[in-house]
Amino acid sequence: MKQHDVKKLPLWARDMIERLEADVRYHENQLLGMSSKKETNTYFEVGDPRNHERVYLPDGGNILFLDREGRTIDVRVSRRGGVSVSSLEGIRVYPEASNVVRVEGIGRIEKR
Repeated sequence: MKQHDVKKLPLWARDMIERLEADVRYHENQLLGMSSKKETNTYFEVGDPRNHERVYLPDGGNILFLDREGRTIDVRVSRRGGVSVSSLEGIRVYPEASNVVRVEGIGRIEKR
C-alpha cells in the first residue's frame, strides 16, 4: 500500500488516522490472542496476500459473518469433509465459477 504524507493533513484528520491505526492494532492483537498455538483446520490469513501470516483458531471453530441486512451466516469445517454453511434465516448459493460460489442470507430479520 502506498504511504501518504499525513503531515500535510489538518490536525483533526491526523488524530483520526492515529486513532484508527491504534484500533486496528488493538483488534489484530485481540484476534491473535484468541488464536490457537498449534496448527488446526480453521485459520484466517492476516496481511498482504503475498506475505501473510496464518492465525489458527481452535480446531473445528466456527466463523460467523454478518451480511448487510444483519443476517448471520455460519461457516465451519464439516465433520463429514468439506465446509458447512448455515444460517437461521436461510441461504441461497449462487455458482459464479467452477471454483467459486456466492452465499446470500435470505428471509426476514426479526428485531431483537
